[in-house]
Amino acid sequence: MKRTFLLIALLTSSILSFGQVIVGEVDINQIDDLEVIEVLVDNRSLIRSVDVMVDYGHLQNEVNAWGKRLESRITDPDTKERMVFKSSAHVINFLEKRGWKNYSVVTREGVFYYYFRWNKE
Repeated sequence: MKRTFLLIALLTSSILSFGQVIVGEVDINQIDDLEVIEVLVDNRSLIRSVDVMVDYGHLQNEVNAWGKRLESRITDPDTKERMVFKSSAHVINFLEKRGWKNYSVVTREGVFYYYFRWNKE
């Protein structure tokens, strides 16, 4: 019985998390009028990952209903922890697998600004 419940729970959580892009606490794929996002990727860090922030039109210091400041980082839907990306390509592949298409990039002093459009197909 416990094994059956565990199997159902694992399958359900993997189905629910497929295709989600969680920024802080918000699944940006569920925002109806959202069409474009800006993804800032900073490669200047000395650590082995890149710093990634997503701007989907929210205010950087906006707070949720509980008074907690909304985060601009992509978080794992299961663990609620900040996701770690190894490179810009890692971020691009992650977003494109979830329905976002990169259409432009701008770079300034080691910081890349990737622009993605929601794929409505």
